[in-house]
Amino acid sequence: MVSYQELLEILACPRCKGALTLADKSLVEELRPQWREKMTGGSSAGSARPGQLEAGFVCVTCRLFYAVVDGIPDLVLDDALALPPPAMET
Repeated sequence: MVSYQELLEILACPRCKGALTLADKSLVEELRPQWREKMTGGSSAGSARPGQLEAGFVCVTCRLFYAVVDGIPDLVLDDALALPPPAMET
């Protein structure tokens, strides 16, 4: 099985073709409810989709999150989530 780090060497952002990074576990957890909502269309009626969100890749340039579901990276632009705005420093 290929590791996420190995995938980073061959995958690129589908929008800008730039490098991806592995998302922090905290970011994956933060985006999990938004991802589930997007994948199920708000329905809790047991859709065959969405599977298990395991990890994610981030394009820092585009500020997009690409989910890894059941071990498979989902690099479809329509499935990507916009990253939350960066925290403002005070």
